[in-house]
Amino acid sequence: MTELATDALRDQLDQLLLTARRVAESLDLDTVLSSIVDDAATLLGADSGDILLWDRERGALRVVAVSNFPPDMLGFEMPFGEGMSSQAITSQQVIEVEDYGTYEHRARALDRYVFGSVLCAPLLFRGAAIGAINVHARGRRHRFDPGADDLLAAFAGHAAIAIDHA
Repeated sequence: MTELATDALRDQLDQLLLTARRVAESLDLDTVLSSIVDDAATLLGADSGDILLWDRERGALRVVAVSNFPPDMLGFEMPFGEGMSSQAITSQQVIEVEDYGTYEHRARALDRYVFGSVLCAPLLFRGAAIGAINVHARGRRHRFDPGADDLLAAFAGHAAIAIDHA
């Protein structure tokens, strides 16, 4: 492993540790979830991000935290089954799409944001998916770096723990 790769890995681990500390120290769920999505977007080189929770009774996904999005996105809801988040939740797998605008399961209500690449990981807790975290590269096509799916899954795990502790 090159020195540059070692430094990048060390930076990633440091950021995950910092995020884990925030989860452990804060009692305010909104603040913790906002920090998690901010950290994930920053570390993965994304332009924005969000966390959605699945309300099974209502069959809806609701945005509960955002990074670099208009504040009116908080509380945005869409029917479960629309969008990448539903697909990641159903499959319990991280999903990457290079051009969200052409993605067959995209949430058309989000077309105004002109996402390019999107990476989405389910929030898994005790074997069940409870939501999803997304990071977006707006207006440009690119692939996230190798290992980005594992990093986003780690942030998703932090979010699931924070939700359980709340």
